[in-house]
Amino acid sequence: MAINYGSGTGGPSADTVTDPQKLFQALPAKDKKYAYLRDVQGDVLGKWFAAPKQKDTVIKMNTGSGKTTVGLLLLKSSLNEGVHPAAYFAPDNYLCSQVEAEAKALGLKFTDDPRSPDFLTGRAILIADIRVLFNGNSKFGVGPTPELGLGTVVIDDAHACLATIEGQFTVRIARSEPAFQPLLDLFADDMRTQSETGTQEIIDDSGQSLVQVPYWAWQDKIASVVSILNKHLSDNSAKFQWPLIKEDLAACNCFFTPECVEISSRCLPTDMIPSFQKAIRRLYMTATLADDSILVSDFGVEEKAIAKPITPKTASDLGERMILVPQEINTGILDQQIKAFVAEYAKTQNVAVIVPSGPRAGFWADVVTPGMTLTATNLEQGVDKLRKTKGNLAVLVNKYEGIDLPDDACRILVVDGVPDTRRLIDKYEQGTLSDSERYLSRQVQRIEQGMGRGIRSNEDYCVVILMGLKLLRVLYAQGAVRHFSPATQKQLKLSRDIAQQIAQKGLNALAEPINDVLARNPGWIAAAKNALIDVTYPAEEPVDHILTLQRQAYEAFRRGKYSESADILQAATNSSDEDAVKGWLMEQSAAALHRADRVTSQTRLAAAGDRNKRVMKPLAGIAYKKIDTQGVDQAQLASEFLTSQYKTANALVIGVNAILEHLVFDEFGTDDFEESLMLVGKHIGFKAQRPEKEKTAKLDVLWAVGNQQYVLFPCKSGASSDAISKHYADQVSGNMNWFTQTYGPGCVGTPVIVHPSASLDKDAYAPNSTRVIDKEQLTKLREAVSAYAAGIKDTIDNPVQIRAHLNANKLLAAQFSEAFTLSIKKSILN
Repeated sequence: MAINYGSGTGGPSADTVTDPQKLFQALPAKDKKYAYLRDVQGDVLGKWFAAPKQKDTVIKMNTGSGKTTVGLLLLKSSLNEGVHPAAYFAPDNYLCSQVEAEAKALGLKFTDDPRSPDFLTGRAILIADIRVLFNGNSKFGVGPTPELGLGTVVIDDAHACLATIEGQFTVRIARSEPAFQPLLDLFADDMRTQSETGTQEIIDDSGQSLVQVPYWAWQDKIASVVSILNKHLSDNSAKFQWPLIKEDLAACNCFFTPECVEISSRCLPTDMIPSFQKAIRRLYMTATLADDSILVSDFGVEEKAIAKPITPKTASDLGERMILVPQEINTGILDQQIKAFVAEYAKTQNVAVIVPSGPRAGFWADVVTPGMTLTATNLEQGVDKLRKTKGNLAVLVNKYEGIDLPDDACRILVVDGVPDTRRLIDKYEQGTLSDSERYLSRQVQRIEQGMGRGIRSNEDYCVVILMGLKLLRVLYAQGAVRHFSPATQKQLKLSRDIAQQIAQKGLNALAEPINDVLARNPGWIAAAKNALIDVTYPAEEPVDHILTLQRQAYEAFRRGKYSESADILQAATNSSDEDAVKGWLMEQSAAALHRADRVTSQTRLAAAGDRNKRVMKPLAGIAYKKIDTQGVDQAQLASEFLTSQYKTANALVIGVNAILEHLVFDEFGTDDFEESLMLVGKHIGFKAQRPEKEKTAKLDVLWAVGNQQYVLFPCKSGASSDAISKHYADQVSGNMNWFTQTYGPGCVGTPVIVHPSASLDKDAYAPNSTRVIDKEQLTKLREAVSAYAAGIKDTIDNPVQIRAHLNANKLLAAQFSEAFTLSIKKSILN
């Protein structure tokens, strides 16, 4: 008969022991590769077991240090303790398959079915995509009553999971869908109070405008919104999102573009999945490079869990990265040259390129390996190919987190450009908080997450190349590089010291240090290890208290405590020293107050506009503030602006080149164009505004050039017609009428329409003084500004030198019109 061996000694077994380190040793069927735990795994497991158990725990471990094994052991420990059911959630199905492989190798029982009896009774761990938990038809229940309970939950790669579930809490309705037009009809008049031009473009299905529905209109018309969506969403994929947000619509924001309407909120009502809200233990696995404060606002994690995460004793187990920035080393290097350079390496190595968008993926189309432009639809197959074969160049579209490319799967990683926004609310905040420290730190975090895709263990190595003028402007011209984590800053410093040895020698000179990494040069390896040897975890992680207060305000608003919500947001306002952030928070405070005190709400919104001109406009409108040209000295103003923006000569050149990159005719880049034109004005010593963006007038860009002289720029950089239409010409007339009425006698305004053509359409008429910047003139302007920047890069604190270079490049106020604009080819007199 079969012999019953029991547990051998009568001691604890793999199904009873709760100490996760002992549990690991007791696993009877684990693969032989799991002979022992890594030191960092043992550190984390020991600290967790010894610590008092709390609802939320954050566990930070370097990428590739064995987080998956740790998460599975913690779940098994909890099962043995009786805290079940236990579930492991990952950002996507591809990563779930990796977790399943790890569980199988450890000999742990698992399932992918939330209704499995083994899961429900605590005999198996559920491994599932995070969207299985968070969706409007969740098997775990939606609303007040849970269907399936949860005892212990692991959220692996928590930041990537957040990127996924943001979409689960966002209703996005395309223009072609039946709900779009009724919603637009409902709010069009309200949206006109924010942007007459933008609203008309949305109605006409033209341009790239983004217009928010004013919060008072949104909150007052919720019943109508519900009626429209209940009627039209039944056949829409948003039916999986609608149940998650429908009870909290008043706390949402609504944005329109010509392509779609989007409903979302800054904080996520994750408690709409009651099983998650009531789980006894929630364990968040994050990378050491990440700022975990966002877990407070979106998952509702307590601040103390963020401040006191569980970490290993050492933070120096990060893999080797040589981080190269060719266009910082030599500002004359072009994107096309970098593309050709890395394509050569892709003949023998795997190269992964992360791009922010589909259009940028097109830039790499001539060198990408066929079928290796990777999006959500083919990501799993593409990554599998990278893991099994060499000599590929893969392009990952807006995939900065939630993907593993270990060892030979990626030896060269290129981060090309600044990460794109995922939701319209993020795009709005990008514009509202542009250039603030707060927004820069957000951008850097996503860039850093992308930079971590190529190193997945302490022994892994990768060359990281950062490129794209916009990315360089963020990191170097705006100084956001200081927001990198300590480990990345150490690696970047080492890499820059190496790169400086070959500075100005051309792009091909980078081959030497790159080859040293790939060929495992002992000198490089030693330097890379030594760079990180002193990196440790802080005793307490910094927490973004503004996110904590935003979450508290959100919860108060949902409970109908509108004044309390507004007061919390005002407290958040007082905690920031940046005007842009203060105005942004005051706008939120005003929105929270609307249902309690409409008058004070509007007053507060008006005050928000004084801090940040890009926030919502109050019902009474925003009084336009004229630009005074009294005593303007162009060279002196240029010097003051440049010294406030740039610390080094290279930073200036990088910053200007990034601005000029957007000063092109492109139907998809109109907002970037207008921002760049405004910035060009400031760089050459003019005072400049974007009245339309600041919601004070319909004019795109205004330069004050001195002596009561002004240049008005109606920008039509997205136009493609052979002539200036009547509609555009009428806008020029409208801009001039506004200027005359606003600035009065004595001030002279010159309208300069930016359009590919300098000819008016046959039925179009414009004021006699109208000038044009067409394609040829725009090229001349870009070249002149580039030459000016190169000339003054070492003397930005010297107005005399600046004036000389302004003059040499015909950028002085008296020279500008003749040098860079044309007379319109048909006047109003015809």
